[in-house]
Amino acid sequence: LDADGVPAADWLARIRAHFEDPDVLAVAGLGLYRTEDPRRRRAYNAFARAVWWLGVTGYTAFRMPWLPVNNCAFRRDAIAAKGAFRSVVCEDLDFAVRARGLPGVRYDPHLRVHLSDRRFRSRSFARQVAEWARADLRILLGRPLGTQGYGDPR
Repeated sequence: LDADGVPAADWLARIRAHFEDPDVLAVAGLGLYRTEDPRRRRAYNAFARAVWWLGVTGYTAFRMPWLPVNNCAFRRDAIAAKGAFRSVVCEDLDFAVRARGLPGVRYDPHLRVHLSDRRFRSRSFARQVAEWARADLRILLGRPLGTQGYGDPR
């Protein structure tokens, strides 16, 4: 969870239910943004849902275990065996690329965390998405972007 993420009331119960199955190694949920402006909320959450479904598709088609770090749970040993999460921008994609083939990942769209829109407010939605896209491309090219200075006010 991010420090400013707010899990749904049933968040922990849903995670426990998934892990009753010993074959489940990780569970990933959907993070939705909260903001006062309904138009922005719709836009942010359309983006969040699209990214989430790309992650689900990546696992289904290529066995790349995309685990959004703002809303996932996992068995520590299984993730550590694949190199764990590194301190890079877009660490979830970085892990997915390195952990390809990890079995036992479940995606639960009802496992919800409500996220702050702070990054969109500090940079603008388009600039933040562009920064994430740049970081994703660097990961795919094998040159992840370090976190030094990431998130600093601009």
